[in-house]
Amino acid sequence: MFPYLIFVLYIVCALGVGFLARRTRMGWFGAFILSLILTPAIGYLLVLGFMRDRRHRHS
Repeated sequence: MFPYLIFVLYIVCALGVGFLARRTRMGWFGAFILSLILTPAIGYLLVLGFMRDRRHRHS
């Protein structure tokens, strides 16, 4: 049962990263797929980079 819990937690974290990226250039689906292929932690860092890029461009 423990491996299934880790798998579900991994998917939930990837969905969370996708949710955070829904208004970036990367988009929800792109961030979700990247988080699945890489890890949600790396996906989160990429999303932060895209969010920062967007804020500086519009100011």
